[in-house]
Amino acid sequence: MLDIAVAYNRYSFVGQEFLTWLWFISENQDDIFQKIHEEISDLRLGNRMVLQNRYGDDRIETLTIKGDTAGLEEAMVALQKGAVVTEMQIIFTSGEHEWSLALKGEHLGFSGLKTPQTASIKEIEETEGAVIEKFFLINKTYEIIDKLFIYFIKTRTGETWNNTLQLMKEWVKKSTTDKKNA
Repeated sequence: MLDIAVAYNRYSFVGQEFLTWLWFISENQDDIFQKIHEEISDLRLGNRMVLQNRYGDDRIETLTIKGDTAGLEEAMVALQKGAVVTEMQIIFTSGEHEWSLALKGEHLGFSGLKTPQTASIKEIEETEGAVIEKFFLINKTYEIIDKLFIYFIKTRTGETWNNTLQLMKEWVKKSTTDKKNA
């Protein structure tokens, strides 16, 4: 049996690949989200992303991109140089409802969760219903993240992964080449 710390370090790349894949499909294959979970009508990147590049001598370079007008050009260059996405904000929509959260690759935990707004409580009797509704919205977040990750793992371990990986490499190369030529 693996020690938990050893397993954590050995398999943290899976979450980082998951985040990179999410970024890729959000820009190139966004029609896939409804196939993954019938209620997802849109998934896009938010205004924050963290990438890390590890060097052989135990140095770690961290790049944080944030802000409403921040472009992802630097992030693409970092990917091309071997960096991995360690955290990113995602926003997904289901019907008229929108969720926002920061998803961390190393353990697939999330923070800063903003669920759709619930009805305001006007009387004390409405409290229970509001709590149940909020719980439902939080649970929906876990459900959607789980389904996205399961789909990724099936893709990652399936026969089509090499093709997907090649498309991702071409996407990074094209994105960095387009920026140089602009």
